[in-house]
Amino acid sequence: MTRRGKRRTRGTKRRKRRELVENLYKVGQFFAAVFIVLLLIAAIALAKGYEKDANQAAEYAYYSLVIGVVFLLAATILEEKNDQILG
Repeated sequence: MTRRGKRRTRGTKRRKRRELVENLYKVGQFFAAVFIVLLLIAAIALAKGYEKDANQAAEYAYYSLVIGVVFLLAATILEEKNDQILG
């Protein structure tokens, strides 16, 4: 393989890593937004007296928050690792 081919491979890997980090951030942000919406729904349901439904919505909201935080944490770790590798 020529040197030129190796450069393209490195550039492609860097671009794919960047895209992966960006996608992880987007997915994490989506789940964080879902958390907020579900928590608002839980608050409204509780205000209207639907305690059982409010508790269930709040439970799903916290699951969504955990998933979002995991994705955002993974994106942050990969981003820092990429910065160290690329120098």
